Amino acid sequence: MIKMITKITQKEIDDSFVKYKKQFEGCKEDYFGLLFLAKKFDLQIEDAAQYIAFFGNDYGIDGFFFEEQKKNLHLFQFKW
Repeated sequence: MIKMITKITQKEIDDSFVKYKKQFEGCKEDYFGLLFLAKKFDLQIEDAAQYIAFFGNDYGIDGFFFEEQKKNLHLFQFKW
């Protein structure tokens, strides 16, 4: 079954920013992408973090994920 919509609430973004900002740094807006990848691809937050550009030096790509079995490379530009 394909999960088409990934719902992320403002509270989830705020909570994850508070919880992980010392570990991953970045700004609050970065945590939308972190939560999106974690939910969309069923990843642990710590695993999803390696696919997010936290520092703004992203050259337009805010995140990515490679699905090895499907051989799909997903590139993301998040707007929150």
